[in-house]
Amino acid sequence: MSLSQEFNYYYTESALTGGTTSEPVEKNIAPKNTGSMSKIGQVCFISEKLGGSGSLRAENQDALVFGTITVEGISAFVIVVCDGHGEQGQYYADQVSSLVWDRVKDRLIEVIGDPIFTLHTIFIATNLDCQYFGLGGTTCTVTIIMDERIICANSGNCEAIAVINCSPENIEVKVNDEPFSFPSPEGSPTITHIRLTTEHTGYNPKEAMRVRAAGATVDYKCLTRDPSMTRSPMYAYGGAFIPGQDISGTYKINASGRLAHNIRDVYSGEYRTVTRSFGDWGLNFIIAQPDITDVTFPAGTHVRLVTGSDGYFNCISESKQFVVAAYDPIDEVVSTGLSEAYNLFPGSIFGTTNADNLTVLVYDSESVA
Repeated sequence: MSLSQEFNYYYTESALTGGTTSEPVEKNIAPKNTGSMSKIGQVCFISEKLGGSGSLRAENQDALVFGTITVEGISAFVIVVCDGHGEQGQYYADQVSSLVWDRVKDRLIEVIGDPIFTLHTIFIATNLDCQYFGLGGTTCTVTIIMDERIICANSGNCEAIAVINCSPENIEVKVNDEPFSFPSPEGSPTITHIRLTTEHTGYNPKEAMRVRAAGATVDYKCLTRDPSMTRSPMYAYGGAFIPGQDISGTYKINASGRLAHNIRDVYSGEYRTVTRSFGDWGLNFIIAQPDITDVTFPAGTHVRLVTGSDGYFNCISESKQFVVAAYDPIDEVVSTGLSEAYNLFPGSIFGTTNADNLTVLVYDSESVA
């Protein structure tokens, strides 16, 4: 049975106890390209093929694995999203998403006790397993949700956001174990919006400095006659292809508001649109090391979480992402991404060479009918 076909698979063996456990561990590997979203209680998700991801490829290179893990009386809902790229991108995404989920399962108590060290070692060990996967790579974000805590680790541009029904003064946020402060949304003193993932592109000044020191250039695209467009000879992060323009390629700033750019390795000449990922062995600036966000809040607080590939988050403005996540039913949070994708990529989106795959999962801590 292939990874994309496997669904509702239950583990009974626990590496923590060295044998079997009476606490079943549910591992769901989301099916791809079903043409419709799936809804299971508190969760709604979809992983859909929307185009060639800029590389004329027919496969959906996203992957989504999720499920509840219960160990020693502690229960956590764990989600892993991957977005592959390159020749073996689909294989990277399928394998890495499953391996990371399994390792979090096996080391959940360690992850809770020391998330920085444990998640770093999980990401590094998984990246070493990718040495013989071939050309390409994948980004990856893992989110662990508990009754009074969220831990999120990301390498690359799969994102996660949380809407917590609690005022900011009752929430503690650390990024890489350093305290992080954030403003409360105007007019919403009892609802806190948090972006759980760190930007791993050239838009993050720290990442831009790091990749330049490692031998890379960050090439931003100059504005053309229309300030809402940028010009580039190739598909790049942040650009949606506008049909009917000249052959050099004209790109519209997507809903995230970012300009198209590439990060090019000066030694190999290859480029990527992210600064971190698994694989990508020929690029000196790429690392798999994650950034880790740790959020604590009062037990029993209502939490809504949205996580997915950039194919979802690039289609919705950053401010609208939180509004949709906070107030829409979970199935509408998913469908909004699909409808916005169709607006950005007019016409028949399937088979379009410059669209992106769209994968998103919405989790609500309260039971949903």
